Amino acid sequence: MFEIWKAAAEHLDQGRNCALATILSVRGSVPRRAGARLLVDDSGRTVGTVGGGSFEAGVLELALRAIETKTSHRAIFTFCFGEMVCGGEGDVLVEFVDPDDIIYHKIIKRLAGITKSKGSAYLISEVPMEVGGWTRYGLKHAMIDSTGFRVGGFPGCLESIESLRGRDVLNVAQLTELGGWEYPVFLEWIKPAGTVYIFGAGHVGVSVARFTAELNFKVVIIDDREEFVSSDKVPDADALIVTASFDQSFADLSIDEDSYVVIVTRGHAHDKTVLKQALRTKARYIGMIGSRPKIDLICRELLEDGFTVEDLGRVHAPIGLDLGGETPQEVALSIVAEIVQVRSGKCRSGETAIQVSPDAPDASSVLSERSGPPTAGSYQEMSSASQLDALVEVGRQILHEGCEQEFCEKWRQQAFQFLSHLLGPQHEYTKLFEDKEACEIKNLLVRANVLTLVRDLVSQGHLPVRRREDS
Repeated sequence: MFEIWKAAAEHLDQGRNCALATILSVRGSVPRRAGARLLVDDSGRTVGTVGGGSFEAGVLELALRAIETKTSHRAIFTFCFGEMVCGGEGDVLVEFVDPDDIIYHKIIKRLAGITKSKGSAYLISEVPMEVGGWTRYGLKHAMIDSTGFRVGGFPGCLESIESLRGRDVLNVAQLTELGGWEYPVFLEWIKPAGTVYIFGAGHVGVSVARFTAELNFKVVIIDDREEFVSSDKVPDADALIVTASFDQSFADLSIDEDSYVVIVTRGHAHDKTVLKQALRTKARYIGMIGSRPKIDLICRELLEDGFTVEDLGRVHAPIGLDLGGETPQEVALSIVAEIVQVRSGKCRSGETAIQVSPDAPDASSVLSERSGPPTAGSYQEMSSASQLDALVEVGRQILHEGCEQEFCEKWRQQAFQFLSHLLGPQHEYTKLFEDKEACEIKNLLVRANVLTLVRDLVSQGHLPVRRREDS
């Protein structure tokens, strides 16, 4: 978004006309959401995108007309894929930006600075026309940033923005009504995509910083090696922190639900130290690099230190999507892809790389409509390792693809009865499957991770199981 505000500010400084197209709302299948923007100058050059294709071509045509006639428009455009297949539609405001509008000029210049520094601000824009309508009058705007600096306004708008500061709005961008004002308004919370805290300034950490900066995340690099933490080595970081010790590395960090913790330090001990502190935060994402044996060892140690299975269920380990990459850049790409999945709500927290043993049955057959809850006889027909592998795979499929509540509940029942047989009904892992809340995403991710952890601990001989004659 910085490039759009920067280019708009430059056009206004030069006295050039331009138009700013903003998606107000969408319906159906669309590539961009409300708040997406396209800046068009008087020569037809563009910055940003509202989705590409015929949709954007239509918006561009209207924007050029707006510049030529010095008018602002509101219209519906449809996303079409090919000649016959159409997706959703978008309600778009195409606004003529007048170089003589001093207030809007100040707002745009301020937003260019705010987005460059990864700050935040609220912006309210009036929408004084119905769909299909237009106006020759300049639209009114108001902005207030996180420091309290205000520009512009109209009756009631600044008071409404002020009441929102310091807390989330339901949507980052939304068309809504404003008490005391006759027209609808478009309310936006302009802010970074989130803050990524990267522990470790090695090759992977530097590459993660570069990719996340490109995606509008605020990037903070933390390392205990001063020679690694410099703007020359990590030019994409917004903040560089040299910590005396990883034991105290979280002391001055403000980690909240909009934070993403990436643990890629130079050693096992440091990773564990950082992970212990990360688990005490509200971070939306916690990912740790490492092999499966290393991760299992750290998990056991943290359980001994008093952390719970639910705590460990928050951790993405091994970190990143399994893209098959090997170089630092490829590993970083897989990490950033996973962060984007979590941010967009397309992936659960605590995703783990799950391998199914060759003799495991097809996952769908474990919970087929014909298979009721498992019985003692069904365990004798299938090895414990195969049954556990299958349950792990089903849990993974549920989280990635979704399912009906009845299917979730059958999976929970089978996992509970299996663990009761394997570990005993009173074991802490078994009891996590006892409640009938399997379809809540938090419980799903914890339970899926527990099954993975149990499988790995059993296979390595670190978790005692009940002998069959004792069950």
